[in-house]
Amino acid sequence: MVHNRGSPSQLRVQLFGRFRVWRDGRPITWQEWKTRKHQALFKLLVADRGWCFSRRWLIELLWPDVESQKANASLRRRISELRRILEPQLKRGLHSEHILTCPNGYRFNPRADCLIDVEEFSQHHQRAGELQDQRQWLAAIREYEAAAHWYQGDYLEEDRYEEWAIEAREQWKETHLTLLSELAQCYARLGQYQRAIARCAQMLQLYDRRESIYLQLMRYHYLTGDRAKALRVYEHCGRVLAELGLEASPTLQELYRQISAGRILRPERMLSDLGVPPHPLPYFIGTAPFVGREAELARVKWHFASTRDGQGRLVLISGEAGMGKSRLTQELLAYAQEQGSLILQSHCGGDQLGDPYRPISQALSQIVPLLSAMELEVVRPVWLAQLAAGAIPELRSRLPAPPPATGPAHLSEPLAQLLIALARSKNYSRPLVFFIDDLQYASSLTAELA
Repeated sequence: MVHNRGSPSQLRVQLFGRFRVWRDGRPITWQEWKTRKHQALFKLLVADRGWCFSRRWLIELLWPDVESQKANASLRRRISELRRILEPQLKRGLHSEHILTCPNGYRFNPRADCLIDVEEFSQHHQRAGELQDQRQWLAAIREYEAAAHWYQGDYLEEDRYEEWAIEAREQWKETHLTLLSELAQCYARLGQYQRAIARCAQMLQLYDRRESIYLQLMRYHYLTGDRAKALRVYEHCGRVLAELGLEASPTLQELYRQISAGRILRPERMLSDLGVPPHPLPYFIGTAPFVGREAELARVKWHFASTRDGQGRLVLISGEAGMGKSRLTQELLAYAQEQGSLILQSHCGGDQLGDPYRPISQALSQIVPLLSAMELEVVRPVWLAQLAAGAIPELRSRLPAPPPATGPAHLSEPLAQLLIALARSKNYSRPLVFFIDDLQYASSLTAELA
């Protein structure tokens, strides 16, 4: 039974990030807290309000090396002082509206007028999950964003080395990561891929060693039509995993192969793989409406048609980020494929130091299984052997004897001759389109060869 005199204080508590408490709208100052023991005692009680913490447990945690009788006296005194800190109008500590006495201990009143950020976070997160299960994506997003607003940093970040806070901190981190991932998925379900990407980027700033985040980010970049960025995400993930002595999972490697090969994946399938229930989307990535670059597309198609006379064409697509280069390229490649062309694709990234010819060899490796023995005969055996030794290992099964080892510096001429042989081959009648993405990142050796 409560016998408080006057109106009880209204409290607001922040446990995420920097610990702060407001009493009737005004922050409680350090001078008012008096000691860290008062703060620690309050944090323990308010973090799990309603739970009765035994005196013995509190003493073992806060006064582990103090004689039992003195520790009990210290606990009673601190409880009394804490009640007056929270409710200055109190004349007797036992009548507190916030700190209640229970059998053998103390608890924070579950019915007290107190707003606690971790509780607000949990309530919004739970409602968001229920709405997401009902496929109410927009309503779920609002609840997820509301929950994310309350997460202002690690749980009790200034108590980083307190044993009683470590487990809870890690649990809240995992919950926060789950929330951001689910929020990104909801944005993706509505086709708002840039917002999904932004939430993935936020996750990477906090948890850059989670492969699942890179998996999401690759898919969302691909769904925007930016294949190059999706591939760069994979390369960055590979470097992070390598520092940990790990390799990419089969799932991530398979996604990389699919995107590298330009295989069109249904958004429904990609999003379902992330754990989101199937929901109809307005278009597939390969059939999204193409607007704003019709003139440029017509010009590139004209160059493609001009190759029918046997003369090759070089087309450079350049411009600022976000201007539609990837979408224009996607349309061109789809058109070339419809015309029966063989498409060889590769991209330049920041990992070419050990293999400066990788964009060229990566593309040529795609055609090796399709080449006949007659087409390979136009290339000198010694060059084929050098390529098979390193740059294009797929050639090894096509050669009669194991080739000698060679380094990247010796591969310029063999790669050039293989390219020329393919271009001039009369045995190969299909048009050939060689697409290299992100050429600005090419090594000097690749640039010279291209």
